[in-house]
Amino acid sequence: MIQGCLNLTSTGRLARRLRHQFRTECVRTGMQGWKPLDAVKLEDWLTRVWFESWPEKIPASELYRINLWKELAEKIPPPFPLDKDFNLYRPLDENYGTMIRCK
Repeated sequence: MIQGCLNLTSTGRLARRLRHQFRTECVRTGMQGWKPLDAVKLEDWLTRVWFESWPEKIPASELYRINLWKELAEKIPPPFPLDKDFNLYRPLDENYGTMIRCK
């Protein structure tokens, strides 16, 4: 077991045992404080890393965004001569996408 490094084990029981041995050794040597040993079951670590690799926010699909523009156009009608249709929603969505990328 190496402090400051990730110690991957085959079982959770072995990980707990290594952490316990580390704490016992720290107490025996008279240490006043220490960072806990990072010992984790391989399967648990893989699961954690897998879920952490996904973004917190997923961009809305094009269909969802176009529908949102449609709902907004119904609440706040566009000025004349613009019509509430797909030919309006797509350019609005493209322009909005450009603006948020270039902010």
